[in-house]
Formats: sequence, structure tokens, C-alpha cells
Amino acid sequence: MRIYIFSKATPEQLPPIIALSMYCIELGYDVQLITQNTSLNNLKLFQTRGISVQNLQNNSINIPIMGKIQHWLQFRYFLSKKIKEIREDDIIWVSGADTLLLIGKSIIKRYRIIFQLNELCDELIVYRFLLKRKMRFCSKVVVPEENRSYIAEVLYNLDRRPFILPNKPYNFDNKELQVLSHIDKYISRIKDLKNDGRVLLVYQGYISDLRDLCQICRVVEKYKDSCALVLMGHDEGALAKYERLCSQIIHIPFLPAPWHLEVTALCNIGIMIYLPVSLNNIYCAPNKIWEYSKFGLAMLGNDIPGLSFINHEDIGRTVNLYDINDVDMKIKYLLDNHSSVREKSLAFYERLDMKKEILNILNAI
Repeated sequence: MRIYIFSKATPEQLPPIIALSMYCIELGYDVQLITQNTSLNNLKLFQTRGISVQNLQNNSINIPIMGKIQHWLQFRYFLSKKIKEIREDDIIWVSGADTLLLIGKSIIKRYRIIFQLNELCDELIVYRFLLKRKMRFCSKVVVPEENRSYIAEVLYNLDRRPFILPNKPYNFDNKELQVLSHIDKYISRIKDLKNDGRVLLVYQGYISDLRDLCQICRVVEKYKDSCALVLMGHDEGALAKYERLCSQIIHIPFLPAPWHLEVTALCNIGIMIYLPVSLNNIYCAPNKIWEYSKFGLAMLGNDIPGLSFINHEDIGRTVNLYDINDVDMKIKYLLDNHSSVREKSLAFYERLDMKKEILNILNAI
């Protein structure tokens, strides 16, 4: 059976797309990925596994509003052409709100469509209105976290609670992920710190004031003889401030998925920060949960309900970011116990069988 995966976001922007494609091909499906602006490295990964990638190279004009409109229209036209090639007995897996909004209601009614709601969009009134009109016609809805499934059922007036498919990454063979040459210098520096006995904390994501790392920087500076902080992602203006607070920072610019995991694998403690500004944030479902546990990292998160499980599972600790003493105490605990937490983190990762979860969704359609 053929399954088409539609995603306006690129695989580099949305790593679960990579995992979904790989797991579906292992389950015996003929996988057709319809997306845009996929890197050559990821195209090779897909092609090696027998996944067909129909990839729009989008070159929008460099004018903020006009460029965005052109971008949306180009991808909508691209999708409409591809849909004409699809048989009615094929399955279409639509990933992301932006992608679903580009598909007409008549198409959604006609085909067997699984919609994966990656973000709740609870704070986006227009998105919520438009999505509500289309989601109820999808064959199945999928979300990445249990609390989000209950919220989405109410928020979008669905007939049944969505399926849950966590954002667990795919396990690539090391031979498939040859280290990109420009990553070598960062890996070398990190290995030097590890050889010096340092415990490495890693943060993956935008480096901005919206994800406040100030208290963490201060505590890492306090224990600078025994640890260091790796910040991996685009700097949106906060890096200089963090570097003033902490002398032991290694900044690594954005690395495309899944090659960013080459850095993650070398670290000991993974950081997750989500400010409580929306339901989407406080019931977060980050890829990082699984990327960290894949390599046995202990986890440090801020005190929100979506991350409280790391305390119960004893795979990390949540902190009150506004209480320096609490941040200090929890980081010190993880510095002292990251090795003993490692086995629990690895076991947490292994408990989830992604192929089984995906098959349950596909069999229910």
C-alpha cells in the first residue's frame, strides 16, 4: 500500500517527518514524501532507504509579506498537482497545521487523511478557526503528547480523542550518518572538555530571551571547574548576555536534523525550557525528550506539567527558573548523579515501540 506524507515544513525543521518516513518504509509501505527545500544530505538518506521524495525547491521573493504569500501559493499549487496523482485507496499523512490549511475541504473528504497536529495552535485564533473547519473531516488525528490529545479533542470539537505518536527519532546506522565536515571542530572541542573530566549540559533550540537560560548560566559558572554548557541553535540576540554570565559556553550554530545528534550523543545533561505562555507550551512534547533519552542523558526542565514526568521517571529534574537556589540544587544533583540516571533514561527510550504505535494508527483508518 502507498502512503503519501505531506509536509510544508522541511525534514530539517521537523525531524518527526524523517522518523515517520523511515518507520513506514520498514512497515512495508511504499512511501512518497511530498515536501520542500530538503537538503541534499537528507535526500540521500531517504533515497538510500527507498523513499521517494518529491521536493519543491522554493525560491520566494525576498520581501517579507509578499514573499510569504508567494511561498504559500507555490507550495499549495505543488500539493494540488501531486494530489491528482493519488488513488483514493492510498493514505495521505498530513503533517502540520500549515500543510492542512493548504488542502481543500473537498480533498479531505474524498481521501483517507491522517492529520498530525504538531502544535496545538491554541493561541492562534485564526488558525484554530480554520483548522476546526477541516480537522473533523480527517479520518484520524494524531498529536505527540497525551494531555494534548484531550485538549485537541475539546479545542477542535472532535468526535474522538486523537491518537498519540511521540516525537521519537529514528535510529540510523552510524555508517549512514557520516559526520558533516563543519561539525568536526565542535566535536573535537567537546571531546577535549570530556577528556578534562567536564560534565556537559546541552541546550538545543533558539537562543533567545523567550527561553530564559540566565539562572542556568549562573549555576554552570559556579561549577565551571566541573561542567560546561553547550548551546546549539540560532542566536536570536541572547547569546552575548549568556556568555557574560557564563565563561564555559560552547556555541554551535544550527545543525540540520539528524546530524545535530552527533553533538547530543557526546553530552551528559539535556536542557528543556518552555515558558508558560500557552497550553501548547506547558504541555510541550519536544523531540528533545527522545533525543536526550536516546543517548541516556539526564534531563533538566522548567517546572511545567508537560515535563513533570521526568521527576516521576527519575530521568531528570524540573526547576523553578525564578529560584536560583532551586536551580542550583537540581543542577548539582544531576552533576553528581548523571551516570546513575543514564540507565533509567536509556530504559525510558527503549520502552516506546514506534513501529507498533504507527501501525496501530494506520490499521485504525
